[in-house]
Formats: sequence, C-alpha cells, structure tokens
Amino acid sequence: MRLKETLLVLISSLLTLAPTWAANSQSISQSPLKPYLENSEFLVLVFMSTECPLCRNYTLTLNQIAEKYDSTEVSVLAVFSASMDSAQSVKIFSEKYKVKFLTLIDIENNLVELLDANVTPESYLINRNGRILYKGKIDNWAITLGRQRTKVTQHYLLEALEEASQNKPITLKQTKAIGCMIQR
Repeated sequence: MRLKETLLVLISSLLTLAPTWAANSQSISQSPLKPYLENSEFLVLVFMSTECPLCRNYTLTLNQIAEKYDSTEVSVLAVFSASMDSAQSVKIFSEKYKVKFLTLIDIENNLVELLDANVTPESYLINRNGRILYKGKIDNWAITLGRQRTKVTQHYLLEALEEASQNKPITLKQTKAIGCMIQR
C-alpha cells in the first residue's frame, strides 16, 4: 500500500482527534472527514478557492456530478483553505454559483498537507476505505492558466468515477492539476 493510501486509511482516526475542521451546511460547524467516507461508496473531493476563476467555472461540472449520483453512492465535497477563504466568502460563493455539493473549510490546511494539494481546483476520487483512486484535473478544459479549450474532450474525474462505480480498474490514475496556487 502506498504512503498516501495508508495515510487516507488512517484519516478517520487522525481527523477525529483534531478539532480543526469546519463544514458548511447553513452555518460552519466542526466536522471530521470520517462521515464523508462512511456515508458514500466514493468521495469526490476537490480543493477550491472562491477567488479562483477555474473553480467558479467548475461549480457547474461538480453540480452535475452531485446531481447524477445518489449521495449514498457518491458524495461531492469542496474543500476551501482557511488561509484563502472565510466562512462568509464560501457562503457567498455557494449562493452565487448555486452549489449543490458539500463544502468544508480546512482551517489549518490539514487536508492540503495530507494530500499534498497544490492548486485549486485539484480533484481526488477516494473510495470508502480511504484509498485514492484518482488525483488531478477534473477534465482537459484548462490547458494552462488563462488558456482553455473551446470544448472538453477528456473527462478525467468523471471517467475514473464511472470506472470505479462499475468495479473496473481505473485507466488513468493521475494528471497534473492546473489552477490557482493554494496558500500555505
């Protein structure tokens, strides 16, 4: 088992002990990540920033994934870094972009550090056991910062999710995410 996979398996116990997580429902409240892993077969976790133009654009894609799958099968969770976003900015972002997925503020960048996330949006597909099945870009829309394709031709995250939900091997397990740097 790889180091990151081992760390995610241990994530439940590590995060349960540390009161450094806040989740956004109607208000921000303390919440360990463990329930997100336990309540669905798969967790789509995406590091986001309210100031990142790519994240704003990807809310539509993430909303579509959240609507396509039953929450017992797939949970979609956006993780915002407290060093970049406040509870108020996440609330405004969620309302403005009609977010239909869960949001979480990583108060002390524990998830950022644990998963070695560097940019927003950076996506992860994690199974119920805490194993990372896919890491990287949501799709191939962004070529570089400020340069995008007119049409998406590869849906990396969605393809990995479809393969995983059909118990097939994941064809592409990692891509290099493009986006706004996460402040540490």
